[in-house]
Amino acid sequence: MGANNTDQYSQRRAEIVAAINEAIETFIVFRGKTFAEVMANGLLPIVNALGVDRIAIFSYRDKEGNRHLGQIYRWDKLEGSVVSLTDTIMQLPEGKVTGDWTDILQKNECIFRNISGMTEDERNFSRDFGVKAILLIPIFSYGILGNSRFHRS
Repeated sequence: MGANNTDQYSQRRAEIVAAINEAIETFIVFRGKTFAEVMANGLLPIVNALGVDRIAIFSYRDKEGNRHLGQIYRWDKLEGSVVSLTDTIMQLPEGKVTGDWTDILQKNECIFRNISGMTEDERNFSRDFGVKAILLIPIFSYGILGNSRFHRS
């Protein structure tokens, strides 16, 4: 890696760290009138630093005695914020991919892959949602923060 690439990497990393710090401060101070506004205000620096089109927060939900990954918050560049803390906005289908992701997240490990780094199963699963890259981060034992970059035609 050349000196120029190292400098760019260091600058990019500093921008992302600053965005995360700004987001944490927004969440702690609760900047906004509603939960959706606080979430949007907090996620905006991260969205700008990463250049993503969508951020979603998933939580494990009990349904008929089983735990499922259900989306409880979504910020979309075009649609804005959608919140549902009592119901699931979207439930991810059970299967090998979500099972594998759950196993990784339960070990407190992150998942970051672009389409070329995904397994064939992950590519097939993600294709249905228009996802080009994923970042899944366990934020506490009962939920994950995920961001997805979507392509819109």
